[in-house]
This record gives sequence, C-alpha cells and structure tokens, in this order.
Amino acid sequence: MGFSLIAQDLKQVLRTWRRQPVTASATLVVLSASLALIGFMLVTSLNMKRILATWGEKVHLSVYLEDDVSPNVISALQAKLKSMPDVRDVEMISKKQAADFFREQMASYAPDLLDDSEFATPFPASLKVHLAEGINQDGSVERMDAMAKSIGGLDGVEDVSYGQSWVRSYSSFFQTVSAGGAVIGLILLMGSLFVIGNSVRASINQRRDEIEILELVGASREAIRRPYLIEGLIIGFIAALIALTINLGLFVWEVGLMKSSFAFARMATEIRYLNPLEAIGFVAVATMIGGMASLFTVRSLNDGWAAARRVRGDA
Repeated sequence: MGFSLIAQDLKQVLRTWRRQPVTASATLVVLSASLALIGFMLVTSLNMKRILATWGEKVHLSVYLEDDVSPNVISALQAKLKSMPDVRDVEMISKKQAADFFREQMASYAPDLLDDSEFATPFPASLKVHLAEGINQDGSVERMDAMAKSIGGLDGVEDVSYGQSWVRSYSSFFQTVSAGGAVIGLILLMGSLFVIGNSVRASINQRRDEIEILELVGASREAIRRPYLIEGLIIGFIAALIALTINLGLFVWEVGLMKSSFAFARMATEIRYLNPLEAIGFVAVATMIGGMASLFTVRSLNDGWAAARRVRGDA
C-alpha cells in the first residue's frame, strides 16, 4: 500500500467527516469519554498496586514482649526469628526507644502530652521483624497471618502485630477495585466497538452510491474497504489521545489536591501517571479496537452485493 493511496484514503475520511460533522463529533465525544474512563481505572489500578508494593516494603512484624521476660529468653527468641526463612533481620526495640519514637511522632500534634510528668514509658519492649523481600509485596495476607500466629506462640511473646486491619482491608479493596474495573472496562470496550461500528456504518450509508459505482467499474473489495478501515483506526487513535489528555489533566489536579492535604501529601509522592511505554500501549490498543470495529462492520455491509442488487432491480 503506497503513501499516495493512504493519502487519498485520508482525504476521503476527512470529506466524510465534513459531510456529517455531527456524527463524527458525537462518535469522538462518546468514544473519548469511554476511553478516558478506562484510562482512569487503569491509572488507579496501577497506582493502588504501586502503593501496596511501596507500603509493603515498610510492613514489618512487631513482636511485643512480656514485661517480665528475661534477657536469655529474648536472645533465644531473636535467634529463633532470625532462623526463619521469611525473616531478613530482627531489631530490638526497648521501652525507652519506643517512648522516644512516640515523642518524636507526637511532638507536633500533642506537645502538652510530652510535658506531662505522669507520661513515662507505657510501651512494652518489642522485636521489630523485617521480612524477606517479596513476602510483604505479593498481597499474601494469609502468609503473614500464619507467621504472626506462629511467632505469637513462642515463649516471651505477648502479642504480634503488623497492621493486620489496614493490610487486609487495603488488599481486599484493591482486589475488588481491580475485578470491578476489569468488568467495567470490558463492557466499555464492547461499547466502543459498537460506537465505532455505527460511525463507519453511517459513512458507508452516506457514500453508498460511490461504493456501487466503484464495484461496477471493477474496483477490488480491498480498495473499497480500505478507507473505512483507516477511518476506524483514526477514530480510535484520536479518541485515545483525547482520553490521555483528559486523564493527565485530572491526574495533575488530583495530585495538587492531595499535596494540599496533610493526610494524603505523602501518598501524592508515590503515585504517578502512565509512563511513555504504557501510554503508547494504551493508544495502540485503542487504535486496534477502532480497526477491529471497522473490519467487522465493513465485512457485514460491503461484500460486493450492493451494485449487483441495483443492476438486478433496474433490469
């Protein structure tokens, strides 16, 4: 296929859009909105997964010790924990260290509490268990639960915590959002096929006389179908670019809001938009969807029968 043929096909697509600007504009608006929603769910899912992995790197087991535990028991417990295959390191946190850390964290929130003479060291000594790489990034809450229960049964251990509540809730929420997003995305993709197909069908109906003439003079089926295939590809490509632009604007606005809120300021530094490779993949998929929709429509509407039926009718 030479560049001259492609240029002719592009001119034909532009002529068709000028003849029916309302249909073309409505198609782009609807398709761009659908792709923008798909892109939004994609960015949200990727960032939720990234946040889970980033926070997973900071998740550790806090093994709280009994008040009357002896140094020998603590040493034996540390050795036992270090021997576990899923444990990378074990750090001892004394009562004083725990209190100092609490003071540091609360200094800007409740300074009066720190000046309270009755405030001493209400925190138990603990062992900070750093997990091996991978175990706290794969979303395996059950695996961490099993570790916590196993460690909780050891001598000298009062309790074991790793933020079970938020880890379990966030993991469950992420799985629900991912599954729901996949279903909605599939529905929107099917709808996109329908929208592009209708646009191409309208173009075919609008130029049916030209198609019949081309058939009568012996134009090949591929030559007749090619402009409509290119039209579908162009619609998918342009709609994808519009969708990415919309999502980028929403992302910048969202990050700005998060940075202005203390509760989400740190999270704003951990999320990002699609990288160039992901954006190119998004545009490529949308373009292929446009081509597929056009192919299905052209195969069902333009199979060489139009002119033949007109000739039989005239006879």
